[in-house]
This record gives sequence, structure tokens and C-alpha cells, in this order.
Amino acid sequence: MPTETFFNLPKEKQKRILDAAAQEFSRVGLNEASIANVIKEAEISRGSFYQYFSDKEDLYYYYFYTLRSHNHRYLIQAIAEREGDLFAGIEDYFFRLTPEMFTGKNHQFYRHLFMNMDAHGFQRVMPYLEKKVEKAHCQQKEHIKKITKI
Repeated sequence: MPTETFFNLPKEKQKRILDAAAQEFSRVGLNEASIANVIKEAEISRGSFYQYFSDKEDLYYYYFYTLRSHNHRYLIQAIAEREGDLFAGIEDYFFRLTPEMFTGKNHQFYRHLFMNMDAHGFQRVMPYLEKKVEKAHCQQKEHIKKITKI
């Protein structure tokens, strides 16, 4: 996550940095991305970059979280528009989200995100899912222990 210094910047400067991140991370994936390109496009110094973020991965996942928070708002809105009908709201949400991921302005970012996903990236993108999978695995092991003791 960005430092407090980043959050204290004027909104216009924060937007400039995130726009530069979007451009770079849409051009190439995280591993090939260049901080030099980001700081040049954002018109900030390298020192300033490191006052705001610990490294390019920090910026990358913060940018992803900003996209995810927008998508979360879409989900809440879709459910509200369907008067609380969860399934209809989720269906509307996915019909809205799918074009964004495949043809929207961030489609290249999403493409790089998923095409270059490794275990570390998965954990950063879906930390809550990772915990649920781990919990389910532990429950399954406990269940097997109980069955084999009988």
C-alpha cells in the first residue's frame, strides 16, 4: 500500500501517478514494467516515487486495488438496482464486468495480470480466497482423520 505521503498529495498528482501506472502496466506485465517509465510519465522524481511506494509491486497492486474497489461499487449498485435480489444483481454485475475485463480501457492490464499470475500474485490479488481455500483444506484433513479413526 502507498505511504501516507502519497495520500497527502493533491488528488491531481495521485491521479497522474495512477494514470502513469495504468499506462505502464497495460503495456507490459509487472515483471517487465519499468519504474523509469512510470516516473517519466507521471513527471515525478525517482526519490519521490520511493517516498510514495516501496517498489513497483507496491504500485502495481495498489492500482489493482483501485480497480477492484470500483468493481465492488458496481456490484453494490447492481444489487441495489435489482432491489436486493442478490442473484440478479450478481448477474448484472458480471455482464458489466466482463466487457471491462476483455474490451474495456483496462483490458490490457487485466490480460497481463492474469497471463502472468503466479502463486505470489494470486495471494496478493485474492488474499481472502487463499484463506478460504486453506481453511477448507484444513477442514478436509480433519474430516479424513475422523473417518480413518473409526
